[in-house]
Amino acid sequence: FMHNGTLTALEQLRTQLLREVDPALRSLILGETDSELMFYWLMQRMIEARALDQGSCKSLAKMRRVLADSILVLDARNQAASDRVSIARLNFVLTNGSVLVATRMRNSLHRLRVEYPRPGKHPHRAISIASEPTDDRPWMEIPDASVLSISSRLELVIQSLDCEDATD
Repeated sequence: FMHNGTLTALEQLRTQLLREVDPALRSLILGETDSELMFYWLMQRMIEARALDQGSCKSLAKMRRVLADSILVLDARNQAASDRVSIARLNFVLTNGSVLVATRMRNSLHRLRVEYPRPGKHPHRAISIASEPTDDRPWMEIPDASVLSISSRLELVIQSLDCEDATD
C-alpha cells in the first residue's frame, strides 16, 4: 500500500472512518497516520464488496470500482468536514504482488511500460508507477481524477473516477 497525499480533514473524520472498519481489522491499526487508517478503511470496503478473498483479487474490475467509489466518498467527506476549502490529495496504490489498483486525485502520478531482453527467454515486461518520473525514459502522466488497474498479465485499464474506460 502507498498513499501520497493528505486527507486534510483527517481529525474530523477519524472517528467515523474507524467506526466503519471491522474490529478485527481495527485492532491492527498501530499508529495515527492517515495512510494507515486509509489502508484498513479501504481493505474493509474491498472485503465488504467481495472484491478480495483472503488477500486474493476476486475481481479486478470490482477492486477498481470500490477504489474509485472510496476516493469520491473520502473527497466529499473531507470537503464537508471542513469549515474552509479543504482539498484532499488522494493518490493510493494497492497491490498483492500479482495485481495492482491505484488512484490519482490532485497529485501527480506517472506510469512507464518497460521491456528488458533476456537471452534465450521471453523478455521481462513491467509497468512502473511513480509520483514523478525517476529518469529520462518516456513516462506517461496518468490523468487526474482517475483509477487504474494492472492485471497479472500487465493489462492496464485507466478509468476516470466516474468510470469512463481507457485501456492501454
